[in-house]
Amino acid sequence: MNKKILSKWIFLIFGVLSLSGFSCLDSKAEGEVIHLSIRSTPPGAEIYWRIVSTTEEVKSSNRFFLGMTPYRGTRSISLPGLTRENAHEVTFVLEVEKKGYAIMVERYNLASLLNDLEISAKFNLMAEK
Repeated sequence: MNKKILSKWIFLIFGVLSLSGFSCLDSKAEGEVIHLSIRSTPPGAEIYWRIVSTTEEVKSSNRFFLGMTPYRGTRSISLPGLTRENAHEVTFVLEVEKKGYAIMVERYNLASLLNDLEISAKFNLMAEK
């Protein structure tokens, strides 16, 4: 096999690996985009998110307002220090709350989230007694 054909094969293999999320050249996970679809019954609940990290490389965050249910949108992952190697030590937390109902919390491991790049969640809110 000549060098020109070999270099095209190497370029093709690295390109496919990068598109499928297995980058051999860069292990940084910053800049990935997550698609979110969040619903609740009843609708009109507030959605908050935060990051909880057990690695020193990624800092945990305060709670931030995302929007109201139903919510459909995207968010870019902008976490300094986040790599595919330490993503399993980082959790994306969603909190859904509405006056008169119990707060609902869902946790997503960032390593799994980087593979799926999507959160589709339905919260059945329970009235407080």
